[in-house]
Amino acid sequence: MRQGVRNLALGRAFWRLILPRTGPLASRGQPRTSPFVAEAPDLVARCRDLPAEALCALFVEGLQKKHDATCEVAARALRDKARAGALDDDTWPVLVACLVDAPTLRSALHVAKALAAFGRRAGPAAPYLIERIRAVLVTDDESFWALDGMLHALSYVGDGRNVTFTNELAAQTPSVVMVSRSVYRGALGDDDREAMFYDTLEDVADRLESDDPGTWRTKTTRLAAAGDDDAGGGLKPWMTR
Repeated sequence: MRQGVRNLALGRAFWRLILPRTGPLASRGQPRTSPFVAEAPDLVARCRDLPAEALCALFVEGLQKKHDATCEVAARALRDKARAGALDDDTWPVLVACLVDAPTLRSALHVAKALAAFGRRAGPAAPYLIERIRAVLVTDDESFWALDGMLHALSYVGDGRNVTFTNELAAQTPSVVMVSRSVYRGALGDDDREAMFYDTLEDVADRLESDDPGTWRTKTTRLAAAGDDDAGGGLKPWMTR
């Protein structure tokens, strides 16, 4: 108990130290903010040095104060620690709670990837991840890649019982990546989105039906930005898994 209190105090002190008092995370009672986490790599890197318990506490504090960016940075740091194997096995149930309450699509995606780093040890998270996936409305490139990333995360924590869900998505007409095509804003065309979506569903179903897909602890890229010859060149932060 004392260690938990100490970690929470450490996290709060660390947070106040590295964030400007006039920044989006500093003022109370302000509208929710959601700056790109990728624009603050130093902040995320320094947060990785915090204990997992402190990061989870910061995530909860962000929820309570409606500071979405706090949740996003904490979730990103948790994701990176999970991928580095720096989270204990007893952490994933807490991550499930973070997934359920994540206030933004980006923070939910980071937590989903953190769970995927545990593989099927985090199997009970699958139904909650499916509910988050159902709630995704694809209206731009970022939400498309968030859906893609969450589906791949499901393929690592889930199993054959979850193929019913991927079959449901495959049979849906119009597909979830096309249902909001009239308001979609982004660089990905209709045909590209749909083709990648169905490719992802096949990959996800294959992993779900496998004996053991292992864990997801590396970043991968599926699409080079328009006009770039090298895969990964010029990609936006959300376009990498």
